[in-house]
Amino acid sequence: IDESAIITVRLDPNEVSSWAAVYLYAWNDEGQLLGAWPGKKVSKDDYGWWSYMFADELDYVNVIWHNTYDQTIDITNITQSSCYKLNAKTGRQIPVSLVTCPEDIEYSVTFVDWDGTILKQESVLNGTSAVAPADPIREGYTFIGWDKDFSNVQSDLTITAQYSKNIVYYTVIFVDWDGTELKTEEVEEGLSATAPADPVREGYTFTGWDKDFSNVQSDLIVMALYEKIPVYYTITFLDWDDTVLECHKWREHTLPV
Repeated sequence: IDESAIITVRLDPNEVSSWAAVYLYAWNDEGQLLGAWPGKKVSKDDYGWWSYMFADELDYVNVIWHNTYDQTIDITNITQSSCYKLNAKTGRQIPVSLVTCPEDIEYSVTFVDWDGTILKQESVLNGTSAVAPADPIREGYTFIGWDKDFSNVQSDLTITAQYSKNIVYYTVIFVDWDGTELKTEEVEEGLSATAPADPVREGYTFTGWDKDFSNVQSDLIVMALYEKIPVYYTITFLDWDDTVLECHKWREHTLPV
């Protein structure tokens, strides 16, 4: 080969171990070592294409898979920009096949907010990483990241911002009819406050509270409500000798003038 050779290798994730390291070594037809790719340690999350350009002509390339033990595959008849696929190892064998080299395909990556608002769009080359926009802001929430990985783009992607809801507390104050504070508590937004024991007011019956506190969405002042207990008086009309002439029962505040 008269020109430098670019050797590109793809490791197939099917049935492989949790990690592996791939190395390339090249020799010319005189058996001289022309160069060695320093290698790449990979896991199941980042299998893909890796390339190395040898500076001199070469005739042979060894692809070495290292995990539990080293294994060597000789690939002959190398041409410039040849690409090889290393499939899953079977026992001590690693099938290797010549495949079409990856093209410089561009994919569209769109970052969107929780409500679908587009935050950023960019074109990304196959196998490269997208660049996220500045962390978005959502009132009442904390941004915690994105819903999918975009470090090795292999297709068009729509990536959505992820949030956790901030915990908000409100103050709920229970007061009596005259403004006397009966209880104060801090309640998480959307939860219910717990009322104090029913208050007692002389001459009145407690009937409840003036507002709902089962789904607290703001600071609240909740006042006790009462109904006055009816009071009745008896009026007796007597004769000169204490003979009862007439007797009437009247409710308080309804006596005739």
